[in-house]
Amino acid sequence: MNFIDQVYKKIVHIEIQGATNIAEAVLKTLKKVASDKRIKTPRDLIRRVHKVGYYLSRARDTEPMAENAVRFVEYHLKQNQDMDVKKLRVLIGRGINSFLFNIMNNKKEIGEFGQNLIKNDDNVFTHCHSSTVVKILQTAKKKKKKFRVFNTETRPLFQGRTTSKDLIKVKIKNTQVVDSAGPFFVSPYSEGYDMDILVLGCDAISMQGDAVNKIGSYGLALAAKEAKIPVYIATQALKLDIEAKQMKHLEIEKRAAKEIWPRAPKELKIINYAFDIVPANYIAGYITEFGVIKPKYLAKKVLKNYKFL
Repeated sequence: MNFIDQVYKKIVHIEIQGATNIAEAVLKTLKKVASDKRIKTPRDLIRRVHKVGYYLSRARDTEPMAENAVRFVEYHLKQNQDMDVKKLRVLIGRGINSFLFNIMNNKKEIGEFGQNLIKNDDNVFTHCHSSTVVKILQTAKKKKKKFRVFNTETRPLFQGRTTSKDLIKVKIKNTQVVDSAGPFFVSPYSEGYDMDILVLGCDAISMQGDAVNKIGSYGLALAAKEAKIPVYIATQALKLDIEAKQMKHLEIEKRAAKEIWPRAPKELKIINYAFDIVPANYIAGYITEFGVIKPKYLAKKVLKNYKFL
């Protein structure tokens, strides 16, 4: 198995998970592909990068950030296709390094913008594992804010345990609940556990501002709306899916039934959606590298700042 197929397999089997991590893996693979000295012409280099980029960015559904990363590379290749292949390799290597640096810097910016929304004595609820959400909470902790985080376990793969481990490392007070209890804790009926803010990660965004996140997010956002608790989505703006003009155009990944029940009765049908959708009108704002933005203004902001889209 070559290195490209190895990366593909790791994405499919969730050994590499999270939209940002997948985009980084795709970019690093494309950098290695571009450095292949057996590619002799700019045309062949462009074709090879397109083929590998298309293959990897579609290893899983609902990964527009990886697709946008590939668009970035292809945009710069086509803009400079008159260069000789050696110079083009150098250009792409530097461009990918710059893109990866910006991803890391964006996360720091989001951390700073997001921590402004966390107040002393807040009860913060989150779901699944988002390194960007964790960054916001870590930044709030560094600012000496005192708050408690509640999060789900996130079955069937238990990504919530990763969130809890990350928070415990930096001594943030953390309480974990089972997935089905999440909406109850967000509702006004869980006496003594009043939530002040819901902060979720994100895997994809429609042009209208709807967010795709881990299955269970819709129910939590619905409970938050009923309880008049603000819902914020922490994300790199690069997760905008420019092909999803409306919510119905967003792809929702289904995963294998055996994740839910490895040895289920043969007569039983199991549907295993990995994600669901939080409608734009449930979202108070997107916490992005550009600041906190209302859903209806996000697409315009992204397209203005990321010309390659």
